[in-house]
Amino acid sequence: MAWFTWLPSVPAREPRSPAGTRRSRRTLPGPPDPEPSLPAPLDRNDALRILELPPAADARAVKRAYRRLARTHHPDVGGEVATFHALQQAYEVLIGDDGDGVPVQPPGRPSRPRAAWSSDQTGPAREAVDLTSVRWDLPVPASPEPLSRELIARWLASGHVDPVRPLKAISRAPGARLNRAAPKLSPDLTATLVVGPATDDRGRVVVAVRVVAANRRARRVLDSVGLDGGWIRRRGTSSTTLRRTITPDTERSVTALRTTDLIVDLLDRAAWALEGWTLALDEAPPAA
Repeated sequence: MAWFTWLPSVPAREPRSPAGTRRSRRTLPGPPDPEPSLPAPLDRNDALRILELPPAADARAVKRAYRRLARTHHPDVGGEVATFHALQQAYEVLIGDDGDGVPVQPPGRPSRPRAAWSSDQTGPAREAVDLTSVRWDLPVPASPEPLSRELIARWLASGHVDPVRPLKAISRAPGARLNRAAPKLSPDLTATLVVGPATDDRGRVVVAVRVVAANRRARRVLDSVGLDGGWIRRRGTSSTTLRRTITPDTERSVTALRTTDLIVDLLDRAAWALEGWTLALDEAPPAA
């Protein structure tokens, strides 16, 4: 009977190359990764579905629906960023499709953008205003009040030697609990809306609208809001400013209402409710 000593099996060594190095196992390259497909652009039907609108919705209905949904889905109030971006894209598709709110850029020097709604423009940029939508005979407030479309229009059109009466309003940020107390806060904690007469670089009298945000939350909103060609955005070390000018109309109430609708459209895009702004009765600083 033979006796055998059991030895554990040792794995065979890989063959070495002539240089004494271990040969590396080569793997054949697999198929290339497919290129990511870009999302298809929205059409009108998709935009209507996102904003929950019927096919016959006009520009006013689009703005109301966007404002309503943006209040719920804005990231600052806990909404999803993707959903809010979809709302913005749908809004831009429908407004652009209707030709409303998109200023026409006439030929000229690109460094001097033409102000929308000027008295010598025609087409979508100079849409007709409904003066009957405002009760012009009501008095302007004598104490600080939350802004509304009618209040802004009446205030701008009230007695003054300039094209519009200077207006100043203060807010904290979209949906902030301290919006009503914003006039009592330090300026570096608030945002300011200023409207008033100004002079352009050619010496012509214009109406200037300026929104300045000093606190971080309001600055993020102004940094990300979608703008058309008439607005100018300036980012500073301590504030962000949006500015736009309008050529005044020969009729004071028309100038006031067009300026008001420009403000309402901007705040709708930013999901910043008018009621979150408080009218300041002190003399407004120059809007230039």
